[in-house]
Amino acid sequence: LPENSTVCGYVTNVITDKPIENANVDLYWKDNQGHHDWNDTYTNSSGYYKINVAAGTIDLDFSANGYYSESTDYYTIGENETIYVNISLLPHLPENSTVCGYVTNEITDQPIENAYVDLYWKDNQGHHDWNDTYTNSSGYYKINVAPGTIDLDFSANGYYSESTDYYTIGENETIYVNISLLPHLPENSTVCGYVTNEITDQPIENAYVDLYWKDNQGHHDWNDTYTNSSGYYKINVAAGTIDLYFSANGYYSESTDYY
Repeated sequence: LPENSTVCGYVTNVITDKPIENANVDLYWKDNQGHHDWNDTYTNSSGYYKINVAAGTIDLDFSANGYYSESTDYYTIGENETIYVNISLLPHLPENSTVCGYVTNEITDQPIENAYVDLYWKDNQGHHDWNDTYTNSSGYYKINVAPGTIDLDFSANGYYSESTDYYTIGENETIYVNISLLPHLPENSTVCGYVTNEITDQPIENAYVDLYWKDNQGHHDWNDTYTNSSGYYKINVAAGTIDLYFSANGYYSESTDYY
């Protein structure tokens, strides 16, 4: 649809009130018919950003190196409307607490090297942040964080991912979080189909298809592919529950319900 509405504003340091250059502004858009899309930009040397959007509902996430991220509530924006959204970001607090542990194979109990550990952090004032690392040859990882609430997601090639519950971590505290990952089961089931233009019914080539898989034991995984010149895609999966996300340049994205 025509992107003739505007979201703009300034990103500043909450302590000094100085502009933050190169802050990332990530905008999520949706309408009342289930279409959705993402757009992003960076602030200039004055901390200013501007994004054009179609009429609909939006929210924004702001992030910058050395600062905690901030998210907004949803805004409704009309045709040819301009909305100003200014935000102040808090510089990182001292990260003097530690989260560490081992990642192992659930069946063999052997360490998993180069497993990816993704940590999400938040405090009780709405600030949030991400940090990540990889395990060493012993399957060991270590991440320094500020006091707050955290959860972790663990993934590795050939294994299903695992996520933790939330943990509260205090000042100068060390929390051990060990996890075991299950090797992939045989992917002998298939999800396939066609992606087409809603108006012309023509196939969309190189549309991105992202599949999320989970079972009833808490294991989960992602797989993705692109459509061919006929708009056709095919993904092999293990038995479980799935949903799919479809996107393509110049089109609004679509998500499915769970299958």
